Amino acid sequence: MKTVYFICFGNICRSPFAEKYAVIAAAKLGLEGWAFDGAGIGATRGHPCPKPAIAAARELDVDLTTHLAKHTEEIHPGPTDRVIAMDRFVFGSLANTLGAPLSDVKGPGGSKLELMMQSLADHPAAQGVGFDVPDPMGQSIASYRECYKLLQVAVDRFLERITI
Repeated sequence: MKTVYFICFGNICRSPFAEKYAVIAAAKLGLEGWAFDGAGIGATRGHPCPKPAIAAARELDVDLTTHLAKHTEEIHPGPTDRVIAMDRFVFGSLANTLGAPLSDVKGPGGSKLELMMQSLADHPAAQGVGFDVPDPMGQSIASYRECYKLLQVAVDRFLERITI
């Protein structure tokens, strides 16, 4: 089974939503042979999602109540897996850890590494956002809502790409 790893900084806002939403969306598409996981490059192991994240996700029928943060040291992607960075800082940190130039970088274990927003290249949802999924941590619930709506579109587009 191939795994898609969504990676952000703390693994308590963006990557858990992307992971849980991807499970739901993949089931609706009948996508088989893929698993979804997540972690954070600066995660505090076992830290729960903040209340605004849980509330905003609940509005979109995604349950983050039982999520506990994992650090990227706890995941072990292989060559057929995908590693999706939520922003350029996370991407660069992963590349730096792996000791490869950005143009040549592969994810841990030789997995494919890309930015989440590459799924939305030339898509109206990406207007004004660029290559980064904005981090809503510490902001209002409206920021979480905007982030999660963007992630829904990005994850849907990503899943369309891997089904081809």
